Amino acid sequence: MHHPLQFEPLSEDFLARPYAILNHMRESCRAYRHADSLCRVVSVFRNEDVRAIANNWHDWSSDRGEEFRKGNLGDATVMFYDDPPEHTKLRAIVAPLFLPARVHALTSQIEQRCTELLDDCLAARDIDVIDDFASKLTIYMISKLIGLPESALPRIRRLTEKLEEFDGQAVFWRERRPAVEAQIGEACREMGEYFADFIRERRRRRQDDVLSAMLDGGFTDAQASGFCQLLVIAGQATTTNLIGNAIHLLMTHPQQHALLRQTPALLEPMVEESLRLRSQLRKLERIANTDCAIDGVEIRKGDFVALWLASANRDPRVFDRPDEFDVTRGQLRHASFGTGVHMCIGNALARLEARIALRQLLARTRTLEYPQGPEAVHFARQPIMDIVEHQPLRLIAA
Repeated sequence: MHHPLQFEPLSEDFLARPYAILNHMRESCRAYRHADSLCRVVSVFRNEDVRAIANNWHDWSSDRGEEFRKGNLGDATVMFYDDPPEHTKLRAIVAPLFLPARVHALTSQIEQRCTELLDDCLAARDIDVIDDFASKLTIYMISKLIGLPESALPRIRRLTEKLEEFDGQAVFWRERRPAVEAQIGEACREMGEYFADFIRERRRRRQDDVLSAMLDGGFTDAQASGFCQLLVIAGQATTTNLIGNAIHLLMTHPQQHALLRQTPALLEPMVEESLRLRSQLRKLERIANTDCAIDGVEIRKGDFVALWLASANRDPRVFDRPDEFDVTRGQLRHASFGTGVHMCIGNALARLEARIALRQLLARTRTLEYPQGPEAVHFARQPIMDIVEHQPLRLIAA
């Protein structure tokens, strides 16, 4: 008996086994229309389709328009939810600040912060590698870039976590969720108000930081606020989870862990393999600018299209043994930082922070252990994002 294909990204089943379900969908169909959601939305799963849509901003827009400008949510959409030419103009102002050469100049700062954090972690021996190491490193570096005072960091992290909790889920809702919408709106407003005050101060007194460069380049206050919010949400959270997921993959693949310790040159491909296998953001969205069809599934202008990066990254048409963690895998073309004009502007910084953090962690320990077993590692109940919330780890000093 033939059962119709069902894909429910907000279901308990998907939370329990997202990658198995995405693999099944990718091999069963190129496109899937969600029947009961409030939004008209189609999911695509194959690497070729995900890349083609993400790279074609003419036909597949990022502009969320009025949807996000209601309820004071508009500021946080700058650049991420803009199309060229506005996107091109804004990105041209900030892109030079994130070029590899500029990012590489931060190496000594990242190394120093890692050393300080690991001194404390090794003294404690039993740590939560997310709370005590990864998040402290990444939010420190983002705050340095923007020029945030250290006193603001706990508040920024709290707001970031609130915004992450339901991020990317709304297109699949079957009914409105006023309480969730209110929580997101309140977090957006609080963060917006913080940055509005901060930007007013920076307009009076410039510093050598990204925010001052944005203001000098012609960003309005609202645009600068939106980009700062994007940086703290994407820059802090994404890199924290890259480090956390990489450590979890090493801990659950002891042979690969041993191989990496024997051959430190494999660190760079290991970071890329971690990004491919466990990217924090499992999907992106675009909006169709024209009527079209993918493999017989009709898409109308205005429909949302969910691009499942986590599925594209495990497409056997592109990757051999796609579900295996292999630190020797080279020449990766994963989609974890997006692709096209919206490719993550901070990807070089995220990669550098992860490489330095992991290099120091491995160099300063003889081994790592899960003192409470792997079952004590806690993942967020967030179907759209692959977030390690807590990871108890024991450091055995070298």
